[in-house]
Amino acid sequence: MQQSSERGAGFVRDKLIGLGENSIRKNYYPELQKRIGELETFRNLLDKVTDGILMIQLPNSRIVDANEAACRMLGLSRELLFSANLPQLFPPVEAALQQLGRTAEAAGRRQDFSTEFRRVDGSRVPLDVAIDIAALGEKIFAVAILRDISERKRTNAMLQHASTHDSLTGLYNRTYLEYEFQRRRDSMPLPCVLIACDIDGLQMTNETLGHTAGDQRLIMTGVLLSERVKSGDILARVGGDEFVLVRPGADQAQAERLCRELRTSVEQFNQENRDLFLSLSVGYAIADKQPVELSGLMRDADNMVRREKLLRSQSTRSGLVNTMMTLLEARDFITEGHAERLEMLVGSLAERLDFPSNQLDAMRLFAKFHDIGKVGISDAILFKPGPLNEEERTEMRRHSEIGYRIALASSDLVYIAEWILRHHEWWDGSGYPIGLVGEAIPVECRILSIVDAFDAMTSDRPYRKAMPTAQAVQELRKFGGIQFDPDLLEIFCEVLQQQGLLTEGEI
Repeated sequence: MQQSSERGAGFVRDKLIGLGENSIRKNYYPELQKRIGELETFRNLLDKVTDGILMIQLPNSRIVDANEAACRMLGLSRELLFSANLPQLFPPVEAALQQLGRTAEAAGRRQDFSTEFRRVDGSRVPLDVAIDIAALGEKIFAVAILRDISERKRTNAMLQHASTHDSLTGLYNRTYLEYEFQRRRDSMPLPCVLIACDIDGLQMTNETLGHTAGDQRLIMTGVLLSERVKSGDILARVGGDEFVLVRPGADQAQAERLCRELRTSVEQFNQENRDLFLSLSVGYAIADKQPVELSGLMRDADNMVRREKLLRSQSTRSGLVNTMMTLLEARDFITEGHAERLEMLVGSLAERLDFPSNQLDAMRLFAKFHDIGKVGISDAILFKPGPLNEEERTEMRRHSEIGYRIALASSDLVYIAEWILRHHEWWDGSGYPIGLVGEAIPVECRILSIVDAFDAMTSDRPYRKAMPTAQAVQELRKFGGIQFDPDLLEIFCEVLQQQGLLTEGEI
């Protein structure tokens, strides 16, 4: 009897740890440790999974297990999850269980859905949830797999925003304008006003001051237009320099007032920002019957904008050039008084060559603005305290072409535009940007070349002290017939002597 009792106890023990009914005489400890190790490995694997896992016992909906990811997503410890009331904690999961069923017949069923869980601290986490019903022996469980989709929602929101917004100004883009107009076309309050707005001279700004300066004007235009927006309006950047503001329910008087207000805002901005000139051409069109057609409104408004551009073209160019002149003076590219010294020396040399008075005036203007193209070169290159590398020299050489384009846009500077383009040509043809040789280089440029080099050598630089006049003249003579016109160079030395800057023995 005792033997039978012992056999019965061993049999139960074998069944409990899964070693089989014929293993009563085995040493159970190693096998038990192995089983425990396997369970621990399985638990560690579950806790390494990035998806949350909840084990829910049915039919009472009690949470009996959860991995670390589930605790982290829901912001609750395992202990709090095990004691939680599922219908109150997570109503969408409870609702899904109601639909799937809570009996053995529900095993194998699955339901997927998206929801949002509100944590105890008030924060919300969006989740994809998959629930499977499984039977383990006589017990029924629901296994809920939780996936945090916060990053996916952020990415989708970014993509959605990018598809409907202009990345530079943050305004709506043409795609959104067309979509929204189509959506509202049959119900839009009438009359409906469309204001079209173009930035004047943006291409010239990009070519001379660079695209960063152009972008600043685009952003500022978006800001000024945004200040005029009311509820129900649609504001969009629809092209490179084009903006559109749609105002349903507005009439002609309101359209004209809106255009006046925008022009006033631009004038105030220019008064407060002397170094960032902004010019806008504005037009409008009005729809007074359904359906409202966007293409027709934009065509009529653009026609008005083009007419205004023609009227404003000269004042726009003058305004941009004046801004660049202000930048040139404010940045003081080489050294204080450089432009004044050049004007004096260039004028003296031109007088010695018997230039007529009107050409003397042009030469002085040339001396003052020959480097205006440098407003389009970055400060990192302009003010680098040392020699430029090859890439930087190539970029610096662009300033003569930039200056040429600026001068062509100004009635005050157009006469000296060709000189500005050629003022870095060398006598032997190795200059830039064209490579002219000898007397093919305008005499005005040959004069400036000598005077500019002399002033540069006799002025302090960040990386060296000024040379004495006699030493500077010696350096100039080394390049006579190479960089400089040798005949003009000798006449220049005589001018320096006449002005007391050079003695007879130093010539």
